Amino acid sequence: GQETRLAEQTVRPVALRTAADGTVVADFGVVIPARPVVRFHAGVTGHTVPIRAGYTLTGTGRVATSTLMSQGTDMSFPYTQTDGEQEFRAFTHLAFRYLEIPDAGEEIALDDVSAVVVHTDVPPGGEATFASSDATLDAVWAMMARSALYSVQEAFVDTPTREKGQFLGDATNISYATMGAYGERDATQQAIREFLRSAARYWNTGDDRGRYNAVYPNGDGKRDIPDYSLMFVDWVWRYWTESGDRDLLAEAYPAIRDTADYVLRHIPATGPTAGLVTELAGGSGAYRFGIVDWPEPGRFGYDM
Repeated sequence: GQETRLAEQTVRPVALRTAADGTVVADFGVVIPARPVVRFHAGVTGHTVPIRAGYTLTGTGRVATSTLMSQGTDMSFPYTQTDGEQEFRAFTHLAFRYLEIPDAGEEIALDDVSAVVVHTDVPPGGEATFASSDATLDAVWAMMARSALYSVQEAFVDTPTREKGQFLGDATNISYATMGAYGERDATQQAIREFLRSAARYWNTGDDRGRYNAVYPNGDGKRDIPDYSLMFVDWVWRYWTESGDRDLLAEAYPAIRDTADYVLRHIPATGPTAGLVTELAGGSGAYRFGIVDWPEPGRFGYDM
């Protein structure tokens, strides 16, 4: 069952911009994972306002629509009005900084635009603090901590725009940050148990033992990425050192032993790679044997 809870906070734009063609563009100052809200005072039945979110602006001041920028995501929220005063509220969140409201049919004020930022709820008083003599380093800390928190909604997410699935590798990295920076525990223990269930469901016999789904829970079916399976072991260990939760450590221990055996099966005793993990079975296509640093085009001759 779903054990995490969402925190929701309404935020306002830091400024309203006007594009060269007169389109109003709300600027929220930073990228946020949020559901946009726009209030109209004089709607017209049947009139569609093609609201659009985005990360950057074009030279004319409109929201950039490059699919490369949005990783192929349709960032539009077309809203069909009724007569009179009304409020558009999106049903799902995307990540964006800018929100344009073309062809609004009326003047849009700063108070008419807002967004509901969503992220996992974290216990109050558990935040870490960081301060140094370097202002840039302090700013990096603030950005990384905010980004980590924003990367957990009902579960850990690959990205709040392109793919909201819970990837094992992404979840591990985000969890390290949220456990340390916010005292987060619940999303982590839920995710660890979900990946344990993926092992029990798909990787439970023969040479499959010791592996976990690359994404879970979702509709991919049986799919792994080898080095993600290896990250799981350290993730459980890190969770235990942060939380002292021996029950989950004991629950995960048999699967972790399976993962150790999975690695040992791929260390040859003889030949040119004797003693080294060699071509760790799993993955497919460009992800065969693992990501390592990136899929095959970006490996630059890395020896598997």
